[in-house]
Amino acid sequence: MSDPPLAACPRCTEPVNRIISAPNLNRYNFSSPTEAKYAKVTPREEIAKERELQKGYERIWLPPPVKHNPWEE
Repeated sequence: MSDPPLAACPRCTEPVNRIISAPNLNRYNFSSPTEAKYAKVTPREEIAKERELQKGYERIWLPPPVKHNPWEE
């Protein structure tokens, strides 16, 4: 904030503008953004979300069930 304003970018020499924005405050002292995100989720919602993810996992990664035994003809 107390640095003298730059007139041009040191790399490309294009004109620059100083942008001042609000800081990202960590009011609840979470150690990570992921922890902050899941702090708002109830256990019931988390279980429901996990079940939805598991349905997609089964559909994508598991092969279709075998309808017959290949050794029997």
